[in-house]
Amino acid sequence: MIVPLSPLQRWDAFSRQAPIFLKREDLIRPDGGNKVRRFQAFFDRYGHVDRLVAMSDPGSHTFQILLQFLRENDGKGAKHLHFLERAASTTAYADRGRKLYLNHHRVTISRAPALIQLAKYFAYKWLPFRGVRTIGIGGRVPLSPNPFETAFSECIQQLQEYHVECPIVHVFPIASGNMLDGFLHRKARSAPMNHSFIGVTTGYRLSVPLLRMKYGRYREVAFIRPFRLTMEQYRNRAVRFHRHTGVWLDPIHTIHLYDVLESGRLPKDAAIVVWITCPYLHSIDFNVQ
Repeated sequence: MIVPLSPLQRWDAFSRQAPIFLKREDLIRPDGGNKVRRFQAFFDRYGHVDRLVAMSDPGSHTFQILLQFLRENDGKGAKHLHFLERAASTTAYADRGRKLYLNHHRVTISRAPALIQLAKYFAYKWLPFRGVRTIGIGGRVPLSPNPFETAFSECIQQLQEYHVECPIVHVFPIASGNMLDGFLHRKARSAPMNHSFIGVTTGYRLSVPLLRMKYGRYREVAFIRPFRLTMEQYRNRAVRFHRHTGVWLDPIHTIHLYDVLESGRLPKDAAIVVWITCPYLHSIDFNVQ
């Protein structure tokens, strides 16, 4: 029997024949989000790291969660973090995330165009810098076994406890494919239910054709490309979702899951599992710490 790291919350909505569930990855410690699972697996494998180099966007979830691991270091984690930020415009949400680590005494930050940061990243990765280790771009952890196999096993167990017997559609943001790799690997080994997967592509534009090529042979996998939202559109959607569920969605990734639910494109006779993969949000007032 697996002790789940995150609860499965039922939500009766949209007058559907089958239920909707929220897999609350935002409630995992420390600070919530699917990257907690990734980085826990990373540090379980490598133990203590003197200096960890990561590359992502300013204020990204990758940087925020790595900082939480640094703060709650219990013999694992990194002693010092070096963040390679891609020079890009930011939002109020990203700015709030960036303030968390901007002046931290154990975090150094380099900001430059993506190609320059890539060159630095691969130099750190391939050259023998003493005490330095890199984590995958955007927080990817190509480890075996993939930590999301455990997440999927948790979800199967929780669905059984709800006595769900109909087909199940998992809806989640996808950028690198880390989560989907774990889901498919676990399903291939043995999944007692009929599962399919819809990835809402929230990564870079170039990642979308790569994902389609990589997973094109899987008939149970589909992708949806979301449209851009203004901050006002985001707030309206986030408030509606919170009113119904008590959950705040972030403006970069998980908010687009609500659009998929509202679209009416999901089969009404299938149970839907919506993976809330962002860090826990107390509010969407991004001008307040």
